[in-house]
Amino acid sequence: MPHIYAFAGSVSAGGTDVAIPPVIGTAEYVQNNRLVLPSDQFLLWAYFQGANLTRVRIDSPSLRAQVLPRFPYFKRGTVPGNQPPVNDLGGYGFVLRGREEIAVQTSNNLGSGTERHYAVICVSGVGVGSPSAPEFWLRATGSTTLTPDAWTLVPLTFEQTLPAGRYRIVALIVRSATGIAARVIIPGMGDRPGILCINNIGDEPNRFLMRHAYGDYGTFDSVALPSLEILASGADNSQEVYLGLRRA
Repeated sequence: MPHIYAFAGSVSAGGTDVAIPPVIGTAEYVQNNRLVLPSDQFLLWAYFQGANLTRVRIDSPSLRAQVLPRFPYFKRGTVPGNQPPVNDLGGYGFVLRGREEIAVQTSNNLGSGTERHYAVICVSGVGVGSPSAPEFWLRATGSTTLTPDAWTLVPLTFEQTLPAGRYRIVALIVRSATGIAARVIIPGMGDRPGILCINNIGDEPNRFLMRHAYGDYGTFDSVALPSLEILASGADNSQEVYLGLRRA
């Protein structure tokens, strides 16, 4: 049976990866201001909200030993509103371990003062999803000045180091202020699968393109990381990328 947990807290302007505490009700166990689950649980979906939210991740000892996953969908506002953005993990492969301290950590670009951030996660002891859904999201950035109306090679700086192995890219989100489309370059692969870009923090990609209907974006090795080519209408020089990965 699925179970909902929530987190809520005040964060200061410019905070980076600040933990927000769990909301304590009749079914929560909290230790050191972090949520502790009674047993291993699949993460089915997650929602995050804050007026100036820029990044979100979940932290726990087991995740720290692998990769602390980022979540690309979040609401920059004070209420969910119409069609709130939800991170669908499919309940297939993403496990939050029981008897560990779990935190939701947020970052923001608020100019001054404080604001409230919120998170809602849905977990279940039984996986219910599809093997095409990401097990986790990995964030990367680029700092290449794009050439308008041309494919520009963009090397990526990955926020975390992947454990040794091979990984399928099953979902992709690329943000560039003037980006139109992006395609993946994997060493040894001739095809260039890709996606339409988003342009602002908090934008959502076209959900039709995110339904895994057109296959993967390729499989890469942890010692041969992918890069991108981006088509843009302008010469911006800041790119943010989320790769939805599954272990191959």
